[in-house]
Amino acid sequence: MAIIFDPINRLITIEAPATEVTIQELINAIRDWEDEQSSMSYPHVVEGSGKEDLGGGVKVGITLKLLNWRLKFADRTGPDWIVCNIRGGNLVAVDENGDTMYAIAPAEFVTVSLTGSSSATLQELEDIQYSSFEGCVHIDIIDGVPGTAYPNGTHRQPVNNLSDAKIIANYRGFNCLQILGNITFTSGQNIDGFEIEGENTLFSTITVNSGSSTNNTEFRDCSLLGTLNGTVSIYNCCVHDLIGLKGNVFNSALLGNITLSGNNTEIVHFYKCWSALVVVGLVEFDMNGDGPALGLRGHIGSVKIKNKTGSSKIVIDFISGRVNLDSTITSGNVLLRGVGFIGENLATGITLDTTGLVSSGMVSDEVWNELLSSHITSGTAGEALALMKKIETGRWKILNNQLIIYDDDGITPLKTFDLSGEQTKAYSERNPT
Repeated sequence: MAIIFDPINRLITIEAPATEVTIQELINAIRDWEDEQSSMSYPHVVEGSGKEDLGGGVKVGITLKLLNWRLKFADRTGPDWIVCNIRGGNLVAVDENGDTMYAIAPAEFVTVSLTGSSSATLQELEDIQYSSFEGCVHIDIIDGVPGTAYPNGTHRQPVNNLSDAKIIANYRGFNCLQILGNITFTSGQNIDGFEIEGENTLFSTITVNSGSSTNNTEFRDCSLLGTLNGTVSIYNCCVHDLIGLKGNVFNSALLGNITLSGNNTEIVHFYKCWSALVVVGLVEFDMNGDGPALGLRGHIGSVKIKNKTGSSKIVIDFISGRVNLDSTITSGNVLLRGVGFIGENLATGITLDTTGLVSSGMVSDEVWNELLSSHITSGTAGEALALMKKIETGRWKILNNQLIIYDDDGITPLKTFDLSGEQTKAYSERNPT
């Protein structure tokens, strides 16, 4: 059944061949039309009353009042007359001055029968209530209301606490909680298995306090920070300082310090994420000692890896970026690929593979020129390439205006270059830590 709205002539038309409409169908169609962006400039079409709960699922009948609008069944071609029916409540109308007018507009070869309702005979349909939630229970800590009775939890009337929201969600069969504004999940609260959806990363900040449970929880479209407990999936978020991350992160901005969780047989993956810090600073990944492997797939921006003592692997596929390897990294394999460079390598005891890394190099042009002229030219081509790889991928540091490059063990000095004060300054500016 198609229902057409004509705001110019203020006419609601039930298109042929339909010959019947209920008051509930009519009000649902009106509310849907009013919610459309193109309709928001027009005044309200209708007011409704009734449906008070008398218990046992029985409601008082609906009275629908059209506000300077009329209802019409589409014209017929004749010659026979068609009887059309309006059922399930009362339909009245008022004109622009608030005076009563006839609610039915005339139509060719159509007779309209309105079956009124003045007693408690309208049975509430569960699917009508279900659709009004739009797939989620809505929470607004500031402007929401307590309680679980319908329509609490809908977008028009959100609840103000997690407990009521979960009761509504379990009753209605939802696993989505939409957060309007900000929320903090406190110790002891459990959101396992729920999809937590914000309005967007600017309007919704979700804080997870230590002691809450987030196993198999999804976070979407929000700024997220705090301490997680359980495997999660994160989509389209801004990830701030986060402790206990176990699971996967998709298409998200990264800030601050992110501490991984899990054992060395597990993997934490970041897919198409980027470092949101601008100009200075690095997103820091704490590997949690003998923690899980780390995969950054399609990453953009600068990162720092630290606190890795186990055998798990690190794989970074750069679109464009820089990585610093901290001195607290003492074990494992590190694979770097894509367009990027090593800003600092203080790691020891690792196997570093940069075969697929396209980079301008971690060493400045001035140092490379000195190295090429005074060292590499004295050896064979193979020795030169081996030395260049060690210099490009090994541990190094600047101490007392000297650039010290270490051998594969990260301890034995391989080459030492004396730098002037200006070279040290320029080098530090080019390779900020």
